[in-house]
Amino acid sequence: MVTKQLWDQMFPERWGVGEEWKKEYQSLEIYYPQMMVDYYSYDNFKNAILRMSGLRCSLFANEAGATEQDRSREVAAFLATISYRTAKNGRALYYREEIFHERSTAGNVELYRNPKYKNYALGNKPTCFPQGSPKAGRVRFTTQSYHGRGPMQLTGDDNYGAFSEVVFQTPDTLLCDPNMLLVDGELAFMSAIWYWLRSVRPYGSAHQAMYKDLYNHETWGFGHTIVILSGGTARGGVEGGPTEVDRAVTEQIAWYRKYAEALGVTVGVNGEQLDTKGMFELITLLSTVHSLRGNITKFQKLSSFVMKNESHEDRNATDR
Repeated sequence: MVTKQLWDQMFPERWGVGEEWKKEYQSLEIYYPQMMVDYYSYDNFKNAILRMSGLRCSLFANEAGATEQDRSREVAAFLATISYRTAKNGRALYYREEIFHERSTAGNVELYRNPKYKNYALGNKPTCFPQGSPKAGRVRFTTQSYHGRGPMQLTGDDNYGAFSEVVFQTPDTLLCDPNMLLVDGELAFMSAIWYWLRSVRPYGSAHQAMYKDLYNHETWGFGHTIVILSGGTARGGVEGGPTEVDRAVTEQIAWYRKYAEALGVTVGVNGEQLDTKGMFELITLLSTVHSLRGNITKFQKLSSFVMKNESHEDRNATDR
């Protein structure tokens, strides 16, 4: 589906490899020679898929009954997403972490620590600059930061903890050392695949959205992945429109078309929606349905409880 040759053609300016990347980073104060590795290598991508398959996450580009076109379309959508999140001026996979955090020297940044999602024990040790860097051993952040890292820019303690549970069977591994995603490019790609496959109510997963037969909505496809992966913030975007959301959606669609062409697949046909127009109404409807289902379930449990109590009281009255 994607060969090493095609990978190198699609991502010539990726982290640690591109000539423009080298020119920029070697001139930065934060540069150190050990950072110049092929972080987004083809082998890291390929091995990440294999490792995730061994962790019962084997559906990525491997949906049962899907055609080769369907699977290639999903790969194109995935590559478009990670390109959009890591690009600089059209150069995909250029960055490996949020640039503001990467280049911060004062440590006064958002750490994305919010333990309300799960009862995680967050890492509280200071984060130091890595060995080999000009500031090696000095404190970078006063505590662990869960900012965006890797091809999908995994963000937030809830996502770091949940992904860590899948790979390491405990949330503590990545919560205590989130920089593992910077050291290990293969692990970083695994986090991106996990995020792509994870299901979020009421949307479903980005993986499901790319298959018409899996996505039980009037439309399906790339536009839905944009909404799902943005947590709903990118809904209502129109390709070529004037708003900030429009521009973000338009850029992602451009990446998608590029990779679809490289992989030889058609997009935007057979009901596939590329932009996110009208998805505010769809998501509102899905949220309402999800809420109603929850209320119905609660009502059914309450009704069952009441009926059991009434039956018990009737038996007691008969006995008396």
